[in-house]
Amino acid sequence: MILLIFGPSQIPKMARSIGQAMREFRKAQREIGDELNREETPDKPDNKPIDK
Repeated sequence: MILLIFGPSQIPKMARSIGQAMREFRKAQREIGDELNREETPDKPDNKPIDK
């Protein structure tokens, strides 16, 4: 069906575009995840044992 609509010369261009879009999406996902992990991890641990 895609071959009939776009023709054989356009399929490699479309595949490249889809691959590039997927890479950019994964990169953005990874960056957002890294940023969230950086915010969740405190610089100084607050879980120090309390001496009584």
